[in-house]
Amino acid sequence: MKSSIVLCYDMNKLTCLLTYLLTVVVELDGLSRGSKDRHFDSAEHADMLRSSAQQAVAFLEHSFDARNSHLRALTAEGTTLDTITFRSEQLKDSVS
Repeated sequence: MKSSIVLCYDMNKLTCLLTYLLTVVVELDGLSRGSKDRHFDSAEHADMLRSSAQQAVAFLEHSFDARNSHLRALTAEGTTLDTITFRSEQLKDSVS
């Protein structure tokens, strides 16, 4: 999957559905906790990224907790979730 956000809409019903890849939510979680400042041009840039990620995670958690009917999470396996309570994925090994 190349897109991190999938927007589906039905013009007949005037509804939309935002689907976030679960891996994006996990990455936002990691960024919201902060990382080594040496990975960024400046400490200010690292702080800005951390703050933006915290706001994004807070928005997603609030929206999913409120059971927003227009919001879903999508696992790497293609399963659609209506919660992000459980964020880690255990991927199947593709080698048999």
